[in-house]
Amino acid sequence: MARGLMAQTTKQRFVEVTYDMIKEKGIENLKVRDIAKRVGCTAAALYKHFETMDYLIMVASIRFLDDYMMELMELTESEQNSIEINLAAWKAFNKYAFANPPIFIHLFWGSCSHLFEEAVSEYFQMFPAQAGEHRIAYFYTAAFTGSIRERDFIWLRRAAAEGFLNYDDAVYISKVNNYTVHGMLLEHLEDYAEPGVAERSTQECDEMIEKTIHVFLLKDINQE
Repeated sequence: MARGLMAQTTKQRFVEVTYDMIKEKGIENLKVRDIAKRVGCTAAALYKHFETMDYLIMVASIRFLDDYMMELMELTESEQNSIEINLAAWKAFNKYAFANPPIFIHLFWGSCSHLFEEAVSEYFQMFPAQAGEHRIAYFYTAAFTGSIRERDFIWLRRAAAEGFLNYDDAVYISKVNNYTVHGMLLEHLEDYAEPGVAERSTQECDEMIEKTIHVFLLKDINQE
């Protein structure tokens, strides 16, 4: 096997093993030596392929977003106005995020969150999408250019252009939405797996975001 292909195969193996171990043990319980041992390499070998363990975890965690991204893609292709899409998008995000806060915090607010686009690109280079998955692979990068707050602001800026909000209010709301979701996810890092916690947290967060947006609406979204 050519050296380059062997290195790529080892890199893929690191991602696959890390994904499996996240499902088994959770992000918070991963250790470099345990991942390397299962791959059959030394711990030092991990850093030949990934700059940090956090970045490896990020690449491996991309696969956990498949259902969320499919739902988000369908929302953005709907006939709803920008406010309705924004609210529905947050509901979709919250549904999956509160079911697994450690993964979503790591991906969207963690130490490597600024490398999300790079991680997505690297993931799909290692695991090319099948023919029927090309649209969602492209959508990953299109949906998250920049931070999640920037994504939120893009939709709210469209809402301002459509007369639903003032531009300055759109900036403010995107910040508040981001802080609300991040803060509530942090609050439930320890108890999210307890019965009913994820569902109640999701509903509470959805309601807070909706109330925030409705305070600043300049016209009824149902008039469109």
